[in-house]
Amino acid sequence: MMMSGGAAAAEPRRGSPDGLVRASPEELGVDPGGILDFAEGLEKAGFAGHGFVLLRHGRVAAEGWWEPYTSDAAQLTYSLTKSVLGTAVGFAVQEGRIRLEDRVVDVLPDLLPARVSANLAAMRLRHLLTMTAGHAADPMERTRLPRSAPSTEWVRALLSRPVEHPPGTRFTYSNGAAILATVMLHRVVGRSAREYLEPRLFAPLGIRVGRWEEFADGVSAGSSGLALRTGDIAKFAQTYLRRGVWNGEQVVPRFWAERATGKRVDTPGRGPEESAGYGYLFWRGRHNTFRGHGALDQCAVVMPDQDAVLATTAERHGTVLGLAWRTLLPAMGAAPSVPGRRLDGKLAALRLPVVRGQSSPSSAERYCGSYVFDANELGLERITLDFTGDRCSVELVDGRGSHSVVCGLRRWIESTSTLSASAVLLPGSAAAKLYQAPPRTRVAGCAAWPAADTLRMTWRFLGTPHADTVTLGFGHDSVEVEFASSVSRRGSGSDDRPVLVGSRQR
Repeated sequence: MMMSGGAAAAEPRRGSPDGLVRASPEELGVDPGGILDFAEGLEKAGFAGHGFVLLRHGRVAAEGWWEPYTSDAAQLTYSLTKSVLGTAVGFAVQEGRIRLEDRVVDVLPDLLPARVSANLAAMRLRHLLTMTAGHAADPMERTRLPRSAPSTEWVRALLSRPVEHPPGTRFTYSNGAAILATVMLHRVVGRSAREYLEPRLFAPLGIRVGRWEEFADGVSAGSSGLALRTGDIAKFAQTYLRRGVWNGEQVVPRFWAERATGKRVDTPGRGPEESAGYGYLFWRGRHNTFRGHGALDQCAVVMPDQDAVLATTAERHGTVLGLAWRTLLPAMGAAPSVPGRRLDGKLAALRLPVVRGQSSPSSAERYCGSYVFDANELGLERITLDFTGDRCSVELVDGRGSHSVVCGLRRWIESTSTLSASAVLLPGSAAAKLYQAPPRTRVAGCAAWPAADTLRMTWRFLGTPHADTVTLGFGHDSVEVEFASSVSRRGSGSDDRPVLVGSRQR
């Protein structure tokens, strides 16, 4: 757990490994009590946060991560990816490789349907960036292709969808529009958005990209799929707060930093946090703020009036912004209401709850061993359990091979696994359609026995905002396995994976 709050973190360190400068909240004119209320508010909202970094006047006022999440874990940012993609477009515009007025049909002529409607012919790059491409609904929602399909097939499918309205006349939030913009960018720069941004944005800011999902042909999935550390999200937001400047250098073109984050279109009919307008793949917000925003509150919030930035990685959408307005905005410029050491103590003790139950009932050892399953839609063939001391080792065998995860008994243990997080991604999201699990991923596991014959495990996929809770109910020579994803537990959809019944392998 890394933290910065009161006097213990008062010394700015310009040579810090992540390139961020730190000071105490009091030095930066921030009431530690407001930050404390923010952290506690995330916990009261069901432990909605994984980590946050708060900058003011360019320095870190506070930061913290809830165990088992850490400062070095790059997390899937969902649609915050779009704001990074927009930055790549800004560089391409500056370099004269593409123009905002370029038509989709001119840049992607080989991917057009047999009949090009007048509305499709009128669709320009700026319409994609402002979510005014003319579709009545996100065309991505109706596009069904395998994850192995190249970007060209996705674009052909998207361009074949009806464009019901003249471009520029209707705001419709669209992953499909971002994918079209991604492929247009790739065409004109000749490389993926990640490769293109490495020397222009990532290297100057010291951003280590954890992963950026790609189509089978190497095109970055610009609608989603980028994994970043919380601190790197903060650096990205800080650069936009300074109109493209990082450490005194103009990194992002100033014209783009100003135009992309200004209001380009209205967003009628949206909720209170999305009603202030939209720029070029950036949301305008209440209180004269703007932000990049991904599902489940992966946020890069910029507060120009307060000269502040808030970066969050989280797992519950709709929590961060309202809480920040209530707690952090009033804290800017306010006198300290609590001692800084109280905030330090809180940040040093941030932990997600462990699984409830006993750590080792007397009956645990009898359930060790392997259980086999009949053919099922999950492809699970066998599960093997072993208990050693204060940990439980689990091996699952499916059509892809053998996958292991280690769970601490009533504590978190991190291991590296070939388990896939794809089953617990946000239903209907672009990431769920495109995400391909990395060969190995960091998983934090925790287990307990809520009853003598029931083992419950939580597997947190640290590269995503998601977790799986897996409950094993044991019979005399059988096991019943039930899955519940973090998405379904939060009411954002149901987990449609079946309950599986296995028998002890003799």
